Amino acid sequence: MNPTEIYDALSKIVEASFDADEFPFSFAEATDASQAAISKLRNGSTNKSDLPGGVLFGRRFHYAPATTGKSDTTLE
Repeated sequence: MNPTEIYDALSKIVEASFDADEFPFSFAEATDASQAAISKLRNGSTNKSDLPGGVLFGRRFHYAPATTGKSDTTLE
């Protein structure tokens, strides 16, 4: 994917209503992850996050949902 395609894919995510459970997989797709990699993240076989609701996608990103006003606690 080129930067314009990534920008367009991320714009679609921003325009949609936020779904905390679906966001990390949409983000992975927007950053050119294969459908096989996304499926493995969904079923947990490659998701190594130790946070509830978190998704760790290798060296690409670690998604950690935080409740309102608790992002500092989640980041710790």
